[in-house]
Amino acid sequence: MPRQGNHGQRDTRSVNWSDVSAMLQTLHRTYEGAFIVVIDVEGARNAAGAMWVRVLHYPDGNTRQMCQHSVCKLWPSNAHRTLAGMVFNLLHSIDHVVGQWEAQRASEDTPF
Repeated sequence: MPRQGNHGQRDTRSVNWSDVSAMLQTLHRTYEGAFIVVIDVEGARNAAGAMWVRVLHYPDGNTRQMCQHSVCKLWPSNAHRTLAGMVFNLLHSIDHVVGQWEAQRASEDTPF
């Protein structure tokens, strides 16, 4: 039997944790603040074997306060074959959310 990932045969074309790390580093270079990936089983008690996967953004970098932006999904998911794929998708989602927020903030700062 071939080696398997989370769901099914291992596919070299699928997203892996190196891709997730590279995307997280890109977000840190692009935007100010802190990005944190959280895998939480507390909120998923009613779904056996389920976990909440969250990506949080703290614009000021202070993680002791409430986050400004967050995206989350429940794992396992039919939309993603691997957990790394889901986290990568969430990082793209938070990139879009933070990008829109920064564009809106910049347009409010223009003098005219």
